[in-house]
Amino acid sequence: MLFNVDLTPRQFNQVNPGWFYPMSWNKLKLAEDCEKCFWHDRVKRLYRPGYMDQGGGGHYNDIDRAMKESFDCVRKLLKPHPVMEEHGLDHLVPLAHPIIDDWREQYRGIFALHAPSGIAFYGIPDDVWFDIRTGCIHIVEYKSTHMGGTASLDEPWKQKTYTKQAEAYAWILLQWGMPVSRKSFFVFGQDEGESTHDDPFSITKKVRMRIVEHDLDCSWVHWDLLRARAVLRNPEPPEGREHCPFCKYGDTHRMMYGGLESTEEMRKRWAGM
Repeated sequence: MLFNVDLTPRQFNQVNPGWFYPMSWNKLKLAEDCEKCFWHDRVKRLYRPGYMDQGGGGHYNDIDRAMKESFDCVRKLLKPHPVMEEHGLDHLVPLAHPIIDDWREQYRGIFALHAPSGIAFYGIPDDVWFDIRTGCIHIVEYKSTHMGGTASLDEPWKQKTYTKQAEAYAWILLQWGMPVSRKSFFVFGQDEGESTHDDPFSITKKVRMRIVEHDLDCSWVHWDLLRARAVLRNPEPPEGREHCPFCKYGDTHRMMYGGLESTEEMRKRWAGM
């Protein structure tokens, strides 16, 4: 089977068995959130307002980047990070292998082919840790929290997003036959100001970190991919999720202007103003 990154949803709907349709974790999450929004996004290229900008903003991205840089320091030394040792995880080290750069790079990442749905499922994990005792690898995600925020996975929305994100990446690597542990880790970080020059484990910011463990359950991935394929095959958009504000936006726009504009059409209209 071939992996065609340029395949459009309409070509996918023609059910060409020789090609796989690429789908990211974010898009699969969108399908779970609202099938109507997912159909418009993938088939018509009509995106939710501001959808591409979701992710917490520049400040939180800076904290994520500072945490990644901090762990990259010890990756080169082949030793545990101090925060790992604080949490009794001195048997783990950040994976030191050239392939980790490809896995974490945008537009590369990791992907696996799901033959039943014809989907090439892909994503970009934040990090992978290696267990020197068992030889297994652990999926790791870095998450920023605001001051006073909780470093936990107890909130329902985190169960729906954070944990499923790690489980999606674990599923992909399991398809490769990788020794993926059922335990993943989330590193929560809070900004505590600019770092000092004598702090080698915080390059650009001082970040207070806490590690939270999570037991993975990847059984949902197969079924969600099948449901996403079924939605894409529909010639018309399915019913939207009840109380979805984005569906209401789209329906209102169609009533006022006779249809939704694609992102490219919207750019052209704005350019002419």
